[in-house]
Amino acid sequence: IGTSALRQAGNKDWFLHYIYQKLGVEIEVVTGYKEAWLSFSGVVKDIGVGSLENILVLDIGGGSTEFILGNRSLEIALIKSIDIGCVNLTEKFLKSDPPSREELTIVRSFIKGSLENVTGEINRQKYVKLVGVAGTVTTICAIDLGLEKYDSEKIHHHVLGIKNIRSIYDNLCRLNLARRKEIVGLEPRRADIIVAGTAILLEIMELLGRREVLVSERDILDGIIYSLVDFC
Repeated sequence: IGTSALRQAGNKDWFLHYIYQKLGVEIEVVTGYKEAWLSFSGVVKDIGVGSLENILVLDIGGGSTEFILGNRSLEIALIKSIDIGCVNLTEKFLKSDPPSREELTIVRSFIKGSLENVTGEINRQKYVKLVGVAGTVTTICAIDLGLEKYDSEKIHHHVLGIKNIRSIYDNLCRLNLARRKEIVGLEPRRADIIVAGTAILLEIMELLGRREVLVSERDILDGIIYSLVDFC
């Protein structure tokens, strides 16, 4: 499955042909809508709410952020895919090491401007839980828990409070890349993009007026498996 990186790539067709030629594997490039639906279906299987109660699933990726509002019966009220992610925002805005105050102000302003419409629409809906999935949210969770070694069981269904997320963000912004790589719980390969990812999460929670987010280890990969099982 290919997601936002392949949707946006100028050489998508060449890449798909190359992979098929070398490996015999056909890659399905899914729309933003289907990517979001797959993430949602992967998450809701083990969320303990009523079947008709809405859940908002948030998936912060490298090139896009997905919002999916629906219930355990997979009745979807809203799906939005916005082309902001931890990778593309880092590449576009965060040039200094550590990021300058001006860069951080600009990136937060850009995130807010990009998300105000979708969060305003979501705020007009009713939902009982905000659930965060994928690498940005689970990495922040691992930092919050101080995990020297990644532990999926401890991360799954951990509740992140906005106060702790702000504290983590402030600390990340003060450190250069080399020092961020030393933070307990932060995988070194994510140290360059975690500032932008955390900024996205903070802006979303503030725009939605949410004080906490439930972290889930179930995501698009689980959704893909469920879709294959249902298809079979």
